[in-house]
Amino acid sequence: MLPQISPAQRGSPGPHPGQIALAVGMASVGIAGFLWMAIGVEVGTFAEWDRRWLLAARDSDDLRRPWGSPVVLVLSTVVTQLGSALIVVSMSVVALGIWIRRGWGRFAFCFALAVAGGYAVVLALKNVYSRPRPDVVPHLVEVSSTSFPSQHSFAAVMIFLLFAGVLTNERGLGSRLAATLLALLIGGAVAATRVYLGVHYPSDVVAGACAGGAWAAMCSTVLVRVQARTISQHR
Repeated sequence: MLPQISPAQRGSPGPHPGQIALAVGMASVGIAGFLWMAIGVEVGTFAEWDRRWLLAARDSDDLRRPWGSPVVLVLSTVVTQLGSALIVVSMSVVALGIWIRRGWGRFAFCFALAVAGGYAVVLALKNVYSRPRPDVVPHLVEVSSTSFPSQHSFAAVMIFLLFAGVLTNERGLGSRLAATLLALLIGGAVAATRVYLGVHYPSDVVAGACAGGAWAAMCSTVLVRVQARTISQHR
């Protein structure tokens, strides 16, 4: 889960050392996962695995037809939008407006930087690797950018983990764990739809999710510090 401030630390100027250690651990796992995927893609380790999963989501007699009923396709096209720039930015703008009205201007600014910085990171990575989109199966939605890592997966994991941390900052451990698990499930669902729709290899979405989780973990240490000070000043 994302590092949080405990009830006993609500007026403290920053996160507890244990929270920093947890954030470092999460970031390390995310970075390691991303590098594992990146190296594997470069040397072709995941080529057959990627191809197998893309084909598994399609009718073997007609690759234009995805697995499952038309309802599954509709749900996939809806769920996948949770990682789109339009939805992520819209949610962020609404949250920023609420925080600014509450007088949390500095915290809102830091949150905006975290989101904008995340997009800068994933776009830079896509430019570095420049992996072509899958051609194993027909795409079921329109795409234009490169494939690795998945921007939708990165953004979904990043934004929902950040919100999970912020919205459960003053709640108990159970609530924080539940929110973090929900964030990861949403991010995982978005990642799965990108493969289902044929626009990403599995290695793309795993790498995107790992990188997004690492970015959220690193940013959360700063957000916790700023939020702790903000809450203390408004009491």
